[in-house]
Amino acid sequence: MNKTKDIKMSLRYVFSACLLATILVTIAIGCSSSSEEQVSSDITESKSEVKTVDNATSPTVAPAPTVRPTSAPASKSNSQTTPTVVPTTAPSPTTVPKSVPTVTKSVSAAPNTSVAGLSSGIDGSKYIGSCEGLDLENQKAKLIEIGNEMFAGSTAHDPQMLKLHNPPDARDRRRGGGIWLIIEFNGDEQQDIIAKKAMLDLIMRDALEAFYRAGCADLFEVHISARMIALGAGVIGPMTQTLAAVFKTSLKKDVASTVDWDNKENIDFNEIWKTLILHTRWRKAIQEAKGG
Repeated sequence: MNKTKDIKMSLRYVFSACLLATILVTIAIGCSSSSEEQVSSDITESKSEVKTVDNATSPTVAPAPTVRPTSAPASKSNSQTTPTVVPTTAPSPTTVPKSVPTVTKSVSAAPNTSVAGLSSGIDGSKYIGSCEGLDLENQKAKLIEIGNEMFAGSTAHDPQMLKLHNPPDARDRRRGGGIWLIIEFNGDEQQDIIAKKAMLDLIMRDALEAFYRAGCADLFEVHISARMIALGAGVIGPMTQTLAAVFKTSLKKDVASTVDWDNKENIDFNEIWKTLILHTRWRKAIQEAKGG
């Protein structure tokens, strides 16, 4: 009986102890939770205060405005800039041919200025047959020899001026073959244009006779140019006298072969050869002399 009572009392004490322990644990947990909540609240408030303090004591610094450098006004001397002058290339001066002195000797010493009294001084008949049987190169050499002989020496009006302006040129024709002969000479000055032209007609006629009657089988065409003092417009300035090509003719073999050279005195060769150049003033003077 007493044993049972002791067991009950022991259980009661154990239960009471457990209950008390449970209560204490609950109170402890509650206190701990409250303490944690308080600590958490304190930490949150502390952070909030710190943030508030930071916001209050550290104002947001606005970004400094970008300062654009203002160009200093140019000084008066700089603002009035002198424009750059682009150098203009001056045209190269054109070489002005030297004026040939006015001929005086030819006027006083000129032969008879009538057409009938003029003579070329060339005997074309002396060269007849001198080129026959020669090959091409020897024909060229012979034609050059004839040209040098006919136009040897200097002009009558100027001993310093050679009759041949350029050496005779016998060249091969590019098309069709044959020889193309070129003669360029300085003519003797006469008193007037009519006499000048008549003299050149005689010289060219007799020279062409010499070349074509020499018998060069390959001679195809002859060009003869005459240079004399002519009045013309200068490059710069007034009219001036200068040497110029005043008359140039061309005669081909097929036409030359039809000419009656023995009757040449009665032939107007201006209707036979081809006139390539005739000075404008000369042409006008010749037309006026012919009555129109």
